[in-house]
Amino acid sequence: MTIRAVAVATLLWFLVGWCSADNAGQSPPAPLRPARFSEQGDSQSAPLSTEQIASTPAPRNAIKTASTPAPSKLPASKPATRPAKVSACVFNFDCPADADYGKKLADAIRMRLARHEEFDVMDRLTTAEFAPALPAGTDSNKVVAMMTKRLAVEVAVYGTVVKDGDRVRLELACVDLRPGAKHKTWRKDLSDNTQRPEAVISKDAVEAVTAEAEWVPPQYGDEPEPTAAELGEPVNVNGTFDQPGHAGWQAPDNAASFLESGPAGRGTILRICTDLARAPYIDYIRAIRMGRASPANPPKIATETGYSCLGGMEGVHFKSDWIKATPGQRYWLLADFDRPDGKVFVKGFKATEHALDGLPESALAALNMTPEQFAALPEAQRKKLVAEAAKKDPKAFLRECYRWYLNCRGQDGKWNHLAAPFPPRGGLPADVQWLQIQVYTYWPAGTYRWDNVLLYKDPRQKAPLPEEKPPAPKGPDK
Repeated sequence: MTIRAVAVATLLWFLVGWCSADNAGQSPPAPLRPARFSEQGDSQSAPLSTEQIASTPAPRNAIKTASTPAPSKLPASKPATRPAKVSACVFNFDCPADADYGKKLADAIRMRLARHEEFDVMDRLTTAEFAPALPAGTDSNKVVAMMTKRLAVEVAVYGTVVKDGDRVRLELACVDLRPGAKHKTWRKDLSDNTQRPEAVISKDAVEAVTAEAEWVPPQYGDEPEPTAAELGEPVNVNGTFDQPGHAGWQAPDNAASFLESGPAGRGTILRICTDLARAPYIDYIRAIRMGRASPANPPKIATETGYSCLGGMEGVHFKSDWIKATPGQRYWLLADFDRPDGKVFVKGFKATEHALDGLPESALAALNMTPEQFAALPEAQRKKLVAEAAKKDPKAFLRECYRWYLNCRGQDGKWNHLAAPFPPRGGLPADVQWLQIQVYTYWPAGTYRWDNVLLYKDPRQKAPLPEEKPPAPKGPDK
């Protein structure tokens, strides 16, 4: 071996030894949070208990406590372009009567809190894999230990759920380790007995965690209803149903829809029944459309109230005549009703060449032609028949391009009144040429009564408004 080779080997030996000594005692950094999915598949271990998690050493890059010495030298850093997010964890709630419901309610809060840009919320799979459900009575000191030594989160939410009939009660607990947090540890009782308790309770819980009210779209009553003198004349015909016949509306079929005398002071009202056998009613309406039946001689249709009845499926639409639309306009829709859960739609329509590709079934019936016979015609002949039908009845070839509805909520067994403006933002889109009011009644199956379904131009509007589309949901990087 030459002298040069010996020198190179000696140098390499020295460098290897120096690197080994420098790295002695160092261990690879632990992840900030547990992996989203276990790489062990079905053999993964069960979530750690509260005591096990609290006693687990903190990862090297977890949140530093006040006693952690600061590094002697820090490299220069660029100014932050956005504020750091608040790391949060929503543990599955303890629900002795239904463990799955505790997970469901926790997930509703988890997803709602994650919509707030300032929060970085641990996902449900990681949370469920890493920790068990935590009841509201869990020792807050143990929760703090879990947060600082293992999870590296600043806000932890946990609690206990109790279901009592239709009422859901959540005893919510929170530990907030953010600097300047007003309430480091707090508890709050939340409850609801509506049809959507998860939505109501999750909203209240997130408002409690963020300490601010959530933004909600415009609601009924946010704008005061104009007086009758301010509203002036309605733009739809016979919204009171008091004119002779069925002026301004489709003819009632006298099986599910009726125009009849109402209670004292009401005049004529619209009555709709949805507790009918579905198949016979559908056959009857199709026969009317084809000219083979008349509302003057309606069939007797059996009463039915199950989910397969008329109200459980299509429901009943009662339509107004066509109303000329004014693009850029805002409107007010008013309605009286004696039973909640129905809707009053206002739908916008426009003419489009895409609609001129076939004939409605009623038009085929007028030509004494089946769909198969129409399809067998030469293309030029089909186009000619479509053009002739569109010229004769152009409104039959309009296509829906806009919709809004009045969600009729109120008390059952008494007459309720609702009024709301639309569009909620801006004016009516420019492509809307015609409007149609559709009183829609469906479930629960039964009898509904309507009166004073009236459409007005907004008297407070001074000039046309541009269309305003709903804001897009904000993502984490927006």
